[in-house]
Amino acid sequence: PETRSVIELARLPDEAVEGAAAQYQGQWLVEAERLRYRAVSAIGETPWLTLDAVARPTIEEVEVTVTPPDYAGVAAETVRGDAADVAAVVGSRVQWTLTPSRPLESATLVWLDPPVGEEAALRVALAEGADGRWSLEVPVAATQRLQFELVGLEGMPSEFPATFRLTAVEDEPPQLVWQQPDMHEATVPAISSHRLEVELTDAFPLTSVEQWTRINRGDWVTQPRSFDPEASEQLVAWQWDLLGLALVPGDLVESKLVAVDRRGLQGESATLEWAVSETLLQLAAVPTMRARREIASRLGALAAEVDGMLGPEPEASPLQ
Repeated sequence: PETRSVIELARLPDEAVEGAAAQYQGQWLVEAERLRYRAVSAIGETPWLTLDAVARPTIEEVEVTVTPPDYAGVAAETVRGDAADVAAVVGSRVQWTLTPSRPLESATLVWLDPPVGEEAALRVALAEGADGRWSLEVPVAATQRLQFELVGLEGMPSEFPATFRLTAVEDEPPQLVWQQPDMHEATVPAISSHRLEVELTDAFPLTSVEQWTRINRGDWVTQPRSFDPEASEQLVAWQWDLLGLALVPGDLVESKLVAVDRRGLQGESATLEWAVSETLLQLAAVPTMRARREIASRLGALAAEVDGMLGPEPEASPLQ
């Protein structure tokens, strides 16, 4: 059924009106998608007119795709939701794809933090896809706030657009933190074995992980350690046997873990500093250590015995 209502129109002051004709104004709450109205006075009335009400466009879904820098060697990642906030490493590319609530005439990204020396906010148009969604890809260089302004096909703009943030993250060297042992300085026996664990974290996967060791402030000796080349966060653990270092009481042995990421940045753990003492024994490890030494000694003796049985190698005769 048709519902009718009446509102009173107020005459505008003469000084507010251009020309000789009088003007009237009024306002009413639009509660339906279509209204028919006319103005009626004692001396006449207007024809029936139609007002079509449309909703302001809003963003129903935001798809955010982050493509890492080429050196990272990892695939792009896409997330979907109702927010456009994103953090990405400098040198990455970010693409926003908006799904509007209704067909649009235009969609514009507005940077709210203009570069130094520019007063006006920068505005960049989004492109419409065949599916009715609107997209824009930008390089990540600095942290900035942004908004999306939408305009419907009827010319109705979005109201009070939400503010989002693009956070630019610097690609830092790998972070290495000892999980075991708890203490970086200790006194250990020369014949001992130790469980070592280091937590590694980086923006992207690593290219190498090595244990660096030196004795009495000498040259560093490196040894590769096993790690997951596809993980950016991982725990590297191994059993470190000091027997092979030929330590003697009074020695100072230092060791650290060194990792290199795909950008070539190098990170280091804290350095372990262990003083070697003959007064401390890890009794559980001693039998194994002694057995290894005994086997090595016997193999050396056997090799010498075989060399003695074979005798010296005959000298080669000169060619005629």
